[in-house]
Amino acid sequence: MPRIQADLRTIKSELSKFGSKNLGFTLITIDPERDTVETFNAYAKKNDLDADTWTFLRGDPGDILEVAALLGVKYKKLPDGEFSHSNIITLLKPNGEIALQLNGLGANPAELITGAKGQLHSH
Repeated sequence: MPRIQADLRTIKSELSKFGSKNLGFTLITIDPERDTVETFNAYAKKNDLDADTWTFLRGDPGDILEVAALLGVKYKKLPDGEFSHSNIITLLKPNGEIALQLNGLGANPAELITGAKGQLHSH
C-alpha cells in the first residue's frame, strides 16, 4: 500500500475516534489512462476502502492538471510510464477552501488531524 494511503488511513482512524461520520476522502489519479474504473474498484476492494468514505476521481488530463495546480501538487510522467509527484494531503473546508496541507511522505499527520477536528467541530 502506498505510503500516502497509509497516512490517510491514520487520519481516518484518528478522526473516527472523534466521532466524525461525515468525513470523506477523495483520491484523484494523475494517470487516467491506467487508472480506470475497474482498477479503482479492484484497488478499493484489495485495500478495504468503502465507497461511503472513499471516492476515486479520474478525468481529462487538462482537468487533472488544473486541480493539481490549485492544490499545489506537481507531477510529471517519467520515460518508463510511471509518475514522479509531490505527496500532499489536503484538508478542504466545506466551501472548498484549503484549510491545511500535509506535505511529504511520512510527515506527522497530527497537525492535519487537529485541524480537521477543528473544522468538524465548527460545523
